[in-house]
Amino acid sequence: MSPVHAQPSKQQSNNQLVPLTSAQHDKEEEHMEEEFEEYEEGEEEFEEGMEDDEGLASEEGELDDAFLLGLEVEETAPGVDTAGATWAEVALKATNKVLATPVMSAIELYVFRALPGPKLDIRLDRMDDPYGSPTIDDIEKFCRMLFVELDAELGEEAGGNISLEVSSPGAERTLRLPQDLKRFAGLPLTVEYIDAATTKPVIKAMQLVEFDEALQVTSWRLADVRANAPAKGRGLSKRQLSTVLEIPLASIKKAHVHVNF
Repeated sequence: MSPVHAQPSKQQSNNQLVPLTSAQHDKEEEHMEEEFEEYEEGEEEFEEGMEDDEGLASEEGELDDAFLLGLEVEETAPGVDTAGATWAEVALKATNKVLATPVMSAIELYVFRALPGPKLDIRLDRMDDPYGSPTIDDIEKFCRMLFVELDAELGEEAGGNISLEVSSPGAERTLRLPQDLKRFAGLPLTVEYIDAATTKPVIKAMQLVEFDEALQVTSWRLADVRANAPAKGRGLSKRQLSTVLEIPLASIKKAHVHVNF
């Protein structure tokens, strides 16, 4: 889900709309045609750039590790970060107050980050949704209620200066371990763990079979996804799909929902 950007509502202008004259109307249409032509030119340049990128990828093969690591930096792990700012601490208190209301009973806080601006990056987790995705209505209600609380806690001027970016945890959400394991057991997960035999990190797309909380041991099968396919157009064998791998919970470093591209 794309993030919803919100700003405090401003007082509407009392100015009346004035109808355009015929000459003004023609001029406006001419201006819109020019803008559309510029837009089409930009689209063509974008598509040409994409074709160049595809050609580069086919010549150079797989992306190097440095590039992949650069992509991983953009991922936002679940948690709270107020950056030590007083206004953000107050905003966090206001956020928790909103989420404690009956209308937000199905919503939990997944990410809360204070950013320069001042700006808040907030990601909401809907607990009764298979993917944890809140609806647009959920986000709009949350934003309206939070703005009221920010004005009450910080004052209209300070509260009105804070911008919000509110969204879902994302399609490839990072799991909170171990509490999210059973919740997302029905979905393929990309799991990073330390192999007991080699002590090296391994990344596999798998599906949870069982989590023994008493022993703190997880059991997994390979997920029947494209990333695990032995060849293009071929699926996993019955033996591969039935093989169970046990991994101690302590060996799992990270897990996120796998999107089957």
